[in-house]
Amino acid sequence: MSQPPEPLFDIAHGDQGASRHLRRSFEAIKSAATDPDLRRQIDDVLAGRTSMRAFGNSESFAQVVDRIPRNIIDRDLSMPEEERERLAARGDAELERLRNPPAEPPATPPPPGPAKSTAPRVLPGTRAPNREQIFVPDEPDDDDLYFQQRRQQGWLR
Repeated sequence: MSQPPEPLFDIAHGDQGASRHLRRSFEAIKSAATDPDLRRQIDDVLAGRTSMRAFGNSESFAQVVDRIPRNIIDRDLSMPEEERERLAARGDAELERLRNPPAEPPATPPPPGPAKSTAPRVLPGTRAPNREQIFVPDEPDDDDLYFQQRRQQGWLR
């Protein structure tokens, strides 16, 4: 049975990799969001009820962008050109990977079942497999009498 095609976001301009990357980014933002209204709006974008372009022009999106610390923006703006090119190449490789996902997801191995034991079964009423039966004497032995006497008379005698 074939899966329905993945929805493309309007700002991805038909690029499936960019659309998948945007979806992952929005899901990460949604998981970190505490504002229920923002989470609802992101749900609307992910479900296709609202365009990403309309969300990008909203007050909620402006508030998300305003929360980015200024030092991070300054760091990105002052980044050396070779670092910027290295990150761009890494981003291009990620987009290419998202454009061409593996045809079949790897098969998940079956969950491990109970371990097969090679030890013999423990017989009921025994301490260990095939050992003597647990014996409970009718009368106390010497050890029992010693500890009984200590409980009654105290340990310092």
